[in-house]
Amino acid sequence: MVPWATLIVLSRVWLGYHTWPQVAVGTALGVVFASVWFRLWIEDAGSVRTLGGMLEGWLDDWLKRNW
Repeated sequence: MVPWATLIVLSRVWLGYHTWPQVAVGTALGVVFASVWFRLWIEDAGSVRTLGGMLEGWLDDWLKRNW
């Protein structure tokens, strides 16, 4: 994943869509949100957390009602 993400970052700057500070902030936000999301779903022992399953169920129910 890291080489793929690196190529995307480089392409965004090379094509002129973003500046280096923009991709740095986007990368940092991506790492933070991915870490939080991972902690919601995975425990230290590698098993699935019940909190993540509950949140997924609530989101699924909400999407079915509202979409």
